[in-house]
Parts: sequence; C-alpha cells; structure tokens
Amino acid sequence: MFTYNRVLNATELQKVQSYMALKYGIAMKQNYVLSNGTLVWDIAANAAHSKEIAALARDNVAVLYQKQAKAFHTDEVVSIASGNILAATNNDNADWVISGNISSYGFSTSGISQQQVASNRLTVGVHITRIDQKSNVSKDYDVSRSFEFAASQTIQQAEASLGDEIIRSLTDDIFNKIFSAWAD
Repeated sequence: MFTYNRVLNATELQKVQSYMALKYGIAMKQNYVLSNGTLVWDIAANAAHSKEIAALARDNVAVLYQKQAKAFHTDEVVSIASGNILAATNNDNADWVISGNISSYGFSTSGISQQQVASNRLTVGVHITRIDQKSNVSKDYDVSRSFEFAASQTIQQAEASLGDEIIRSLTDDIFNKIFSAWAD
C-alpha cells in the first residue's frame, strides 16, 4: 500500500500504477512509465499485445529492480527472467533483503522556560536488519532521531506537523547507516 499526504496528479498516478504493474505483472490499459517519465511500454504501439505484459525493469529512483517477471491472464502465464534460472520470488534475486520495525516511540519535555514546559521532543527509534544474500551475512542496525515541537501542540498535532520530516529524516538516516560502510 502507498500513502501520500496529498492527491496525486494524473502523471504521478500513472508512474505509481506503472511501478505496481511492472512489479506485480498487472496488465493495465495505459502506457507504462518509469519515475523519471521514460516510456517503457506504449499501449498504442502494442495494442494487439495488451493482455500479457511481463517486464524486466530497473528504475533507480523508485528502487525497482525487476530481474524476473510474470504476467497473468486467465489460464495463461508468461514468465521471463534475467540469468539462467527463474527464482521463486524476486527476493531470491535480491543482493540484500532489508527489514525493519519501529523499536521505540516516545515523548519527553525538552525545554522549560519560567517554570513552564516550552518545548517537547518526539524520539523515534528504528531497528533494521540487512541480509547480504551473496555472502549470507546478516547485520543489525539501530537508528534513532529526535524531533522538537512546541509545548502548545498536542501529540496528535505534533505528529501531523512532523510527519514528512520524520519520514524523510529517518529514511535518510537508515539508508546512510546500512549503506555507508559497505564492508560492514
């Protein structure tokens, strides 16, 4: 499931739908485009072949690296793969498998002025596991980030106003933590 903090325009929606269609072998009656707008399948040019669409694709911006694909329509199945073998899932082709969970989520007072709470802090911790499929080595990482907000805000208001910053900051921290030291 994808969630956005606003309504997507038609071009953005087409990019998301294309991503999902390429990743999961879903036939759509529209062009397939990558996140940068590159056309990868043209419905007008391929009108006679619009029911069984399977694609190997790489979209670095959307973090899509489809090394095998299946397309399903009624009782027919089309399967393609790069390499010699069709793996059971794309995860079997992955160089890394990354999983994680929120390990801590708490609020505290961060500033006092004239014996009154002036600011609060939300601290979010994430535990990540990275499995290197090539060397069969697993490594755990922990990332934590704090976010300040005015004492006049409720917790719900703080979460709503900080949501984008929390996601952006933690995503950057997680990426940097697990990929900054390749030898780890």
